[in-house]
Amino acid sequence: YDYEGPRRKMGLPPTARSGYITRLASAIGNEKYSIISPYVSHDQRGEKFKNLYLAQGFEALGNRAVIDYGHQYLHMFSPGTPETAGIFNRFLDEHREALSRREFVADIGIVYDQWADVASQTACQVDVKDFFNEYAGWCDYAADTHRQWKVVLSGDLEFEKIKDLPMLILPSALSLTDANFQALEKYLKSGGRVLATGNTGLRFGPDGHLMKRPANPLEKLKKHKGFRWEKQHPAAKYWLSKDEASAKRMNSLITWPKLKPVLETDAEIHVGVNLSRSLPGEPKSLSLDLNNNNFDPETDTFTATKPFSVSIRLPADFKPPFEVSVSELGKETRPMAFTRKGDRLVIPVDSFEIYQFVQIFELSLIHI
Repeated sequence: YDYEGPRRKMGLPPTARSGYITRLASAIGNEKYSIISPYVSHDQRGEKFKNLYLAQGFEALGNRAVIDYGHQYLHMFSPGTPETAGIFNRFLDEHREALSRREFVADIGIVYDQWADVASQTACQVDVKDFFNEYAGWCDYAADTHRQWKVVLSGDLEFEKIKDLPMLILPSALSLTDANFQALEKYLKSGGRVLATGNTGLRFGPDGHLMKRPANPLEKLKKHKGFRWEKQHPAAKYWLSKDEASAKRMNSLITWPKLKPVLETDAEIHVGVNLSRSLPGEPKSLSLDLNNNNFDPETDTFTATKPFSVSIRLPADFKPPFEVSVSELGKETRPMAFTRKGDRLVIPVDSFEIYQFVQIFELSLIHI
């Protein structure tokens, strides 16, 4: 509806990214996926714009969400048609097992302050300038630059739950608890990296009734070499306008010596590249969700991606031999070529139009 300056809609492809809300929803819930209902205006629904559903659906799928169909909210409607909803759902059904039992492989944990919306409440609405725009901007930037990331709820900001993450971003996390700061200090002492931005640490958590703190606990973290503090909101500006100067600043803030990303790719900005691995106890596998956001809503058409490559650092417990396969919308699952370069697996990806699901299996030495 009426979005004033500090707010913005998620928007449509090719610029829209859903991860800021879908990954949050799946982190809050008990399942690995959320279900969302995106809406479009009356003139963007139906047969003439049927592919819009596929563009939104497969972008959301790579970000752990399944989109719904057949709803109306005031003057807004579900995109697509029963036909395109069926195409999407049949693909899900065919690959249900492989898509379900997995978790993100992440270099970065983006902390969502679960009390910030209450702490930022004004007389009539949530003040998104205090926290939300900064959080959403970091999520969008991570997706745009193919960083591998996940949402960490402030309620889960405990050492045992964050110790394996190379880096944490606290995007204007207003209302963290004393226990949160103790976990962050232990994490920094163990070699972790923390970037705090905006209004992080200005208020107590719910144990302190969200009141303003007399002193910011971030001051005590400044002694650690793995800690950075940006008092501005660089990601908020990126969220509102994709500002290039903000992007450069954000890149410098999360670039660390000796921090080698788990995934590297030369894919274009509108290609979603998300890496996952199987859950503990499941047969070992990695998977890639590759989706194409190069979609024109006005003509309801995709422009196929350019060929690109993906380089993945293999987990220490992931041993050869390997098998790589790809499942693509409207095509049979087929083997994919790959090469090994040290501890990395390099996969060349041919041009595709909508979505590819790549699976990397660790095979036993004996096959029956």
